[in-house]
Amino acid sequence: ENQYYDPKFVGQILAKRDAHLACIAFAKGNCDDELIELTNQHQLYKEQARYCVARQSPELWARVLSPDNEHMKLVVDAVISTALPECDDPDKVSQTVKAFIDAQIPTQLLGLLEKVVMESPQFQNNTSLQNLLIITAIKSDTSRVMTYVTRLNDYTWDKICEHLIQAQLYDEAIAAYKKFGQNVEAVRVMLNYNNNIQAASDWAQHCDEPSVWGEVARAQLAAGQVVDSIESFIKAKDTKEYNQVINVAEEQG
Repeated sequence: ENQYYDPKFVGQILAKRDAHLACIAFAKGNCDDELIELTNQHQLYKEQARYCVARQSPELWARVLSPDNEHMKLVVDAVISTALPECDDPDKVSQTVKAFIDAQIPTQLLGLLEKVVMESPQFQNNTSLQNLLIITAIKSDTSRVMTYVTRLNDYTWDKICEHLIQAQLYDEAIAAYKKFGQNVEAVRVMLNYNNNIQAASDWAQHCDEPSVWGEVARAQLAAGQVVDSIESFIKAKDTKEYNQVINVAEEQG
């Protein structure tokens, strides 16, 4: 609490006696080099992680998150498990996320975002963080994407579904469209990308919306399933394709 001592000088003396007290002194004076060296030497990665989150220096983050830093993984683990869960400052959390993005370490970024979005009450409804979490998973670990699109509720579904379709994650896109009540978009992905008329028909049966039945009917007609198509058109109350229905029916006798 003393405002008048030289943190670097006192920290260097303390470093030979009590590393934890030395960390406090170095942190007080923003002595980045001394604190990083001390915490690496004594494996005080939680203290280093807390300092980085509190300090929010882009230069310090770049150094700590560098692939050349042999301690990087242990510090990242400490940031995710300890420093961020303890932090209730949205700006510091955002800056930490930005530092991980700038460091181009998507796997670690994914772990960080999952911890923040899934477990921090103040960030659970944050749209931008949810979007970033799903997009990062699309790029680095597609096995998690389905869990995210089904569990999260506040991401921008239309933009996310575009990313999912571009990444050929069609089932995940269907799940997202269904979650947000976009039944026509869901059935279009089933038909246009999965080429699964049966699944589309089953979904139409489930939600029983004329516009969905219309999409299914046109796909069935194009596939030559004229009887099923006529039934679907009737459910859709859609008569616009009557000429084509007559032609296909006559061709099939």
